[in-house]
Amino acid sequence: MRCATTLLYCFPFCFMTYVSGQSDPPPLVDTAPPPSARFLASWYPADDNVTYKLRVEKNLPYTAVAVITDQYESGGQVITHATSTVQARDSASRTHEENGGGGFTNSQGEKIETRTITVTDPVSHCKFRWIEPTSDSEKAVALVKCMPRTMHYINQNAQADQFASSLLKAFQDVRSSNGIVVEPLSRKAFGEVQADGVRTTPASPNSSNGPVEQHSTEIWYSRDIHELVLMNFNALPDSKSAPNEKVPYFELKDIKRIEPEPTLFYPPVGFEIQPLDFQ
Repeated sequence: MRCATTLLYCFPFCFMTYVSGQSDPPPLVDTAPPPSARFLASWYPADDNVTYKLRVEKNLPYTAVAVITDQYESGGQVITHATSTVQARDSASRTHEENGGGGFTNSQGEKIETRTITVTDPVSHCKFRWIEPTSDSEKAVALVKCMPRTMHYINQNAQADQFASSLLKAFQDVRSSNGIVVEPLSRKAFGEVQADGVRTTPASPNSSNGPVEQHSTEIWYSRDIHELVLMNFNALPDSKSAPNEKVPYFELKDIKRIEPEPTLFYPPVGFEIQPLDFQ
C-alpha cells in the first residue's frame, strides 16, 4: 500500500518537490533509456531543473497477494467482504499494484468485478494505469504519464528503515499520549519475509457514558522488502460494535522473494495507450 487511489493520482512516483535546506544527500541524476516503440518520445516533457524525492527500491523483488477485508454488522450478522489483488516489485524497482471494488454488468446480465492496475516504472520515468477486464462496449485504454527523461532526485531508499522506525515511534507516542497501551510485538514471518510489529489497545473504557467501542490496532512492517505487510483493527471481546461500522484489514499474503513476470509492468496487448496532458 503506497499511494492514495484517484485516477493517475500522485504522478508518477509519489514525488515531492525537493525543499532546499533539508539534510538530504546530494541529488542523483538519472536518464531514461532512449524512446522506443514501447516508450514514445511524445510521452516525455522537456527536461527541467526540479529535484524530486522518491524511493527506488532496487534489488528487493517480490510478489504477493494484497488482501483487503471489510467487516461490518448488519441485521445482527457480521458481513465480511474480502478483495484479493496482485502486488509486485522487480529488481529495478518497477511496481505493480491493483485496487478492486469496481465492476460492470455484461451483456448476459452478469456482474463482472474489475481491478484498477497501476504500474510505476522508475527506469523509463513513466507510470501507467488501466482497468481490467473491460466491457465489450468499452475500448481497452491505458493511461500513461512520464517525467522528463533526465531527472534529478533524492533517493529515499536508504532511509526506508529509518522512516518506518520513526513512523512506528510517532504512532506509539501519539497513542501513549491518549491513554492507550502500546505493545511492541516479536518479529515473525509473513511468507518469505520477517516483519516487526506494534499493537495498541485502549487502556480503559469510559464506562460513565455507557458502552464504549474499543479496538486494538496492529501494524507490521518488513525491512526485508521495505513494505507494510499487515494493518489490522480488531474489536476487543468486550466491545459492542455499532451497526454498519466497518473494520478495515490489510495484509500481504503469499509473499515470495522472486523476480516477477515482466508482463506485469506494461499494459497488455490490445490496450491503446493514451498520454495525459502535462499542462
